[in-house]
Amino acid sequence: MRPIKIAVDVSTTIVSTYLLVQQELALALAVLWVPSIAVTIVLIRLGDFSRIRASRIGEYLRRYMTPGMQALRLGGEGIIAVAAWCHGWLLIPVGIAVPHDHAVGDEVMRRQPKRTALRTVERPPCTQMQRLPVHHASPRRHARPVIDR
Repeated sequence: MRPIKIAVDVSTTIVSTYLLVQQELALALAVLWVPSIAVTIVLIRLGDFSRIRASRIGEYLRRYMTPGMQALRLGGEGIIAVAAWCHGWLLIPVGIAVPHDHAVGDEVMRRQPKRTALRTVERPPCTQMQRLPVHHASPRRHARPVIDR
């Protein structure tokens, strides 16, 4: 289900960016927001997210997809929109790079070894640690610097 949402978000971003270059603000905003919101509503109502919630990706999303991160991703979309409207072509890659840190995080979570709840770890036997002498000198015992006059 998530690939559907990503496909809708990417395709609407591309089309709305083109419309912003053409200075069609109302149509660009409609193309950008209406399909994404509609697909999100359908997926939330019909989708079963229990497997995702219980997975490592669900753990990653709970930990790192905070409201602040969502605002940052929206800011990336805003950078793309402003760059397209003002024909600032060099800023579009910056706006594209902002939301992709989340996609990188998903890939990292997929590569991590699977953790189990009852994992036992063999620890090496403790070795005798060498004791180092500890000097407890108060600051008053130190000699004060002598200043020649």
